[in-house]
Amino acid sequence: MANEPPVPPETARQDLADGFDAWQRHFSDGLQRMQRSGELRQEADTDDPATCLFASTRVTNCRRIVRYGSALHRGRGRQATR
Repeated sequence: MANEPPVPPETARQDLADGFDAWQRHFSDGLQRMQRSGELRQEADTDDPATCLFASTRVTNCRRIVRYGSALHRGRGRQATR
């Protein structure tokens, strides 16, 4: 990585935004499948809840890293499993 040219900040921001959008779409698609199968009301919004579901997975992951540390940052340290 040291030999690679740095990624311009705007490119990095766009890559992150694209990644977030892709995950949000996965959650939204899942909620839409639940609508089609009758598990979720047809009039229910799927986009906002999908965004909240994605955000909650990120918050949970951040809490684990803060609470138990990250094996990535500690070398061979124990990975958080809780």
